[in-house]
Amino acid sequence: NRQPNSAGISTNDKVDAVSAQVMHYLPEQSCMMRYDLTVTTATDTTSRQHCVFGKTYNDLKGDATFRMMARLASRSPYCSKPLYYDPKLRTLWQCALPGQTLEWHSGLTRQPELPHLLARCIAAFHNSPIDGEAVYDFDTIFKQLDACLRLTATQEPSLHAAVTHLHENLAHSHGQIAWNHDRRGAVHLDLKMANLLVAQDTVFLIDMDSAGLGDPIADTGSFIA
Repeated sequence: NRQPNSAGISTNDKVDAVSAQVMHYLPEQSCMMRYDLTVTTATDTTSRQHCVFGKTYNDLKGDATFRMMARLASRSPYCSKPLYYDPKLRTLWQCALPGQTLEWHSGLTRQPELPHLLARCIAAFHNSPIDGEAVYDFDTIFKQLDACLRLTATQEPSLHAAVTHLHENLAHSHGQIAWNHDRRGAVHLDLKMANLLVAQDTVFLIDMDSAGLGDPIADTGSFIA
């Protein structure tokens, strides 16, 4: 499962030039690079351009992310496509996808069908069950909320009363709804416009580092918020 999928480059091709650009950097955690390659074939001197992304991690998370992406990509045409994981360099290679991220105010103006495209992409992702991953559920959410309460109590006392009130309202509202606790599917856990690429009539979902198993309503609520 570590072997690369087709990247549009064969063993007969020659990489003549490479340009690199840092796309995203988290100190002591990960670094995402974009590589633009100029490629020629032995039987054809015409050059062509290829783009791939490499994300290097400070731990072994890239291996788990690669396996997660491979499973999701096989079940949904709207997810980012992994190419190869290099365990020595701890680098995850993935295909470049078409499109660009859009803000709501500009995207909806230019593409009135955008909500439908986003819904189709997200629904396909949520309906891709994955096994053996950490579960993100309501217990996890309330633990995060409790941590927020403790943090504001010590670091932002002026906000603590408002956060406490919000926490109580959320807990009360949660208790009034008959949730389907058996619902499980893929959850992205970082669902936002920056992680959605819009290309004409297709939307692609990227950045699977936090993806796991859970109730898709957690993703939907986060995205709406």
